[in-house]
Amino acid sequence: MTTVLAPEADRTLEFDTFASTVSKAFVPLETRDAAPGFRGRVRGVPAGSSHVSEVTADAHTVQRTQRTISTSDPGYLKVGLQVRGHGFVTQGDRLACLRPGELALYDTARPYRLRFDQSFEMLVLMFPRQLLRLSDGELSSLTARPMGGESGLNTVAVQLLRRLSDKVTRPDPAVAAHLADSAIELLAALFVEHLGRTPDVELSRPHGALRARIGAFIEANLCDPDLDVPTVAEAHHISVRQLQKIFEGEHATVSGWIRERRLERCRRDLTDPRLAHLPISAVGARAGLHDSAHFVRVFKARYGVTPGAFRRSQQPCT
Repeated sequence: MTTVLAPEADRTLEFDTFASTVSKAFVPLETRDAAPGFRGRVRGVPAGSSHVSEVTADAHTVQRTQRTISTSDPGYLKVGLQVRGHGFVTQGDRLACLRPGELALYDTARPYRLRFDQSFEMLVLMFPRQLLRLSDGELSSLTARPMGGESGLNTVAVQLLRRLSDKVTRPDPAVAAHLADSAIELLAALFVEHLGRTPDVELSRPHGALRARIGAFIEANLCDPDLDVPTVAEAHHISVRQLQKIFEGEHATVSGWIRERRLERCRRDLTDPRLAHLPISAVGARAGLHDSAHFVRVFKARYGVTPGAFRRSQQPCT
């Protein structure tokens, strides 16, 4: 996957440069049907094994053909979230009309077409297809289907994808990786819901879909030091008691889960060579643990070593 765009990608482009940039940012594509005076822009940031991009452009058509597939087939899936304007996604025998706030899945291993009849903005998350853990038949039944709405997993998925869009304009690859991981997990739950099946125990439990949304919300807001039990309950329009009851089956408290996710994020960041320049206190602050002494204390209680000792143990021997 191409994760670094050319310098011109952060400015408005004429058609030929835009078409070239689109292929570099995603997979080989054919871009056509642009009117004279066309202008467009593509901005992107790596997000772990995924990549998130923001495309803003005038009307045009972009397509993935058998010819471009034969040129390069890296095996990625793409989720496009329509932010502004309208878009049309065609794959197989289906056509999805996307309005703002709606998303669609499409597979780079099969031909597809995106058509925009007016200026638009779209957020695109591209990731390895194996991350969804769905069969080829299930993927085929999900592609080019508009998914949106004002309730359920659709709403939370859109909110999390919008959080990812912040990382395009203010790049932070490590945070983007965490958000992308959460978004893909939530999208997997959303797609399962559309399939009408439950592939794992977690979603089959009472309140399973709500639990998935709560988990995604916590993951997306770990950096907020004010994230607490009442905040999570209010965001999901339930009482604190109801929230705590959802977690009872996991033999965990909500505050304990938040602390565990924060520590796990810190543990991952401490192994990331791209963040080796950050002080230990900054690693904790990125996960909402702004009190350095408290961070060191709870990290050692959880992992048996201080954050500094853990980071040193992960460095390659020389």
